[in-house]
Amino acid sequence: QGVDVLATKDGVKYAIQCKNYSTVLSNKPVQEVLAGKFFYNCHVAVVMTNSTFTPGAQELAKATGVLLWDRTVVQEMMGKK
Repeated sequence: QGVDVLATKDGVKYAIQCKNYSTVLSNKPVQEVLAGKFFYNCHVAVVMTNSTFTPGAQELAKATGVLLWDRTVVQEMMGKK
């Protein structure tokens, strides 16, 4: 249903879609994880990737509240930046 990882932290449920791409990600993963967020009754939807996002994907994510974790964010989370 557009979600690879379901996680809960401090009572907040996360729907996370993971993408390992060599190209820039478009709207599709944002749409998919948003659907999964509602399907699994989660509070937060996230798309995380080793790549980056198109301006259209960024605009859709901003309008819908989906979090985008691109390679820079993932590296920071891993303490590599």
